[in-house]
Amino acid sequence: MKQKIFIFLLLACSFFATRAQEGNGEVLINLHNEEKGVFGNDRKADTYAGNEEKGNAVNTIWTGEEVISWSASNNNVRIDKSKFAEAEIGLKLRMNFTNLQKSAQGQLNDGNWQKIDNVSPLSGTYFEFDITKEILAKLQENGAVISGIGFTLTSVDIINPAKMYNIVLEYDRDDIRAWEPGEPPVLHVSLTNLEAQDVTTTVRLSLMTDAYVYFKDYSKEVTLKPGEKQTVAMEMELTPGFYRMTANANYTDICSYVIGYDPTGIVSESTAEDDFWSFWENVLAELKGIDPQYTFVKKMEDKCTENRDVWEISMKSVPDVRGGEPVTIRAYYAEPKKEGKFPALINFQGTDGGTSTLWCLGGDDNPEWCELILSTRGQMLCNRQPYEADNVYGKDTATGKTDYYAYEFGDTASHYYRGAYIDCVRAIDFLVSREKVSAKNIFAAGGSQGGSFTYAAAALGEGRIRAAAPSITGHADFVDDLKIVEWPANVFKQCQKETGVTNEEMYWFLSYFDVMNFAERITCPITTNFSLQDTTDPPHINIAPYNLLENVDEADKEYSINPFKGHSAADDWKKTYMKFFERYIDLSEHPSGITEEL
Repeated sequence: MKQKIFIFLLLACSFFATRAQEGNGEVLINLHNEEKGVFGNDRKADTYAGNEEKGNAVNTIWTGEEVISWSASNNNVRIDKSKFAEAEIGLKLRMNFTNLQKSAQGQLNDGNWQKIDNVSPLSGTYFEFDITKEILAKLQENGAVISGIGFTLTSVDIINPAKMYNIVLEYDRDDIRAWEPGEPPVLHVSLTNLEAQDVTTTVRLSLMTDAYVYFKDYSKEVTLKPGEKQTVAMEMELTPGFYRMTANANYTDICSYVIGYDPTGIVSESTAEDDFWSFWENVLAELKGIDPQYTFVKKMEDKCTENRDVWEISMKSVPDVRGGEPVTIRAYYAEPKKEGKFPALINFQGTDGGTSTLWCLGGDDNPEWCELILSTRGQMLCNRQPYEADNVYGKDTATGKTDYYAYEFGDTASHYYRGAYIDCVRAIDFLVSREKVSAKNIFAAGGSQGGSFTYAAAALGEGRIRAAAPSITGHADFVDDLKIVEWPANVFKQCQKETGVTNEEMYWFLSYFDVMNFAERITCPITTNFSLQDTTDPPHINIAPYNLLENVDEADKEYSINPFKGHSAADDWKKTYMKFFERYIDLSEHPSGITEEL
C-alpha cells in the first residue's frame, strides 16, 4: 500500500511541508539544484535540463560541523544578521544535521537569545521553520543563534520554494516493518517527474541503530524523463536489531521510521545476580505471612448488570520495608451472578503518577468471566480520594506526579517495585480465594508498566497464571533501555546524583527489578504486542523478556508488532489475546459459558 499523504507546494503563500510520517497518500517533493548533500557536506546536486526560471533554490548561509549541546559546553552557532539581508517572508530556514542522539531538540533563537521556536524530538536529517513577518524582522535586526541538544549542525540554508522542481514521491508503507529471517529488507520508493525536462536525483537511506549509533547509508541515482515514474528498491543488509531509518530524495526527508530485522535473533543477556531468585522467594515468603484481609469495600451499583456484580475491593500486601505495616492495595472486581466456575482475567495497569483516568469494569463487558483491575500500591485507586494518603511515594513539586522509579532508589529492600511486583501476586491469591473462579483458568494481561507486571506475575505466581498477554512492556533490559530513551534514564541520572551511586551499583540494583530477568521462570503461554515507533517502551525493550522465555514452548509463544503506532497496543489487541487465551482454557472444572462467549 503506497503512502498517500499530500504535501502541496503553494507558490503564492510558500507553504512547503518537509516530510510525511503517516497516512495514506502521495508526497509532492520539490526539487532544487543546489550543491548540497543530504547527510552532510558531501551531498551532490540534483541535475535538470532546461527551464532557467527554476533552480538555485537554496542559499547556504553557514556550513561546518558543530556539536550542538545545552550541556557542559553549551555549543551553538551564531549567524550574523547580514546573512538575512535578502531573506523574504515565505522562504524556509533549514538546519541540516548529522549524529542525531536520543531526545534531541533543535531551537531557533534571535541574536539576543530570545527563543523563536523549538522542535522536539528531532528526527530525520534537518529541522526548519517558515520565515514569517515576525521571524524575518528578528533575524534581520539581531541575526540568529541555532541551539538545542543532541545533534551536529552541518549547514544552515534559506530555501525558496518557488524555485524548486517538483516530483511526486511515494514509499511503500508495507515496507515499514520488522522483517523475519530470510525476508529481504527493502524500502520501495516511487518517483514521478512533474517537470517538462529530464531530472536526475538520488534516493538515499540513512540507518542508525535504535541506540543512535551510525549503521549504514545507501544511495541510488535516478534519471526521470518528463512525466516518467520509476520505482526504486532500496535493499538493506541488516543484522538482528531495530534501526532508525530515514529516506531522503532531492534535499527532502520523505519518511523517518524505526524498522527492524529478525527480532527474535536479538540477544539480551540476563543480568540477574546469583541471589536474584532467593531475593524474590524471601519476599514471597513474607507475603504468605500476611493476612490478606480481602474486603468488599462497596458495590459499584452503576456498573452492575443482570450478568455481573462489580465491587471495589481491598486487600493487604507486603510492607514497603520488611517489618513495617502491611500495605493496602485496591481493585475493581467483577463476578458473574449465575452459579458455576468461571475463568478469570487480571488486568494490570500502566504507570499512573496520579493523573490517569480510573477504569472500572462494566457488568456486561466480559460477562462470562471473573475479572479484576488491580491498583498497585500508591497508584490509581490507591492515590485518589478518599485514599490519597495511601500514596507515600512522593510527588514532583513541578508536575504533581509520582515517579515510582525514584522511590527508595538504590535500596532493593524498600524500592517501590519490590512491593508492586508482589502486589500482583496478591491479586492472584485473591482470585484463587473466590469460589466462582476456576483456579486452573486465571489469565493476565497489561500494557506498559502493566506489561511488566504481567511478566512478573507469571514468574512469581507459582504457576497459577494459565496464559499471559503483556504488551508495550516497560521495565526491561535497563542497560540498553537507557541508551535508547530519555525516561527513565533521566530519573536514574538524577537519583545517581542525589545518592552518589556508581553506574555499576545502579545496574546491580536495577537488575532485581528488570522483568527480562524473570523470564526464565515463566512456563505459561505468552502472547505479546508492541509498536515500532514507541519512544516510551521501544521495541528492543519489549523483545528482551520475550526472547528469554526459555521454558515456554515455541508453539505457545507469539509476538506481533504494530508498524506505525507509538506507545499503544493494536486496536484489536484485547480481542486477539482473548482468542489466544481460549486455546488454553482448562475445561476440567467445567467453567460456564466460555466457548459461547469467546
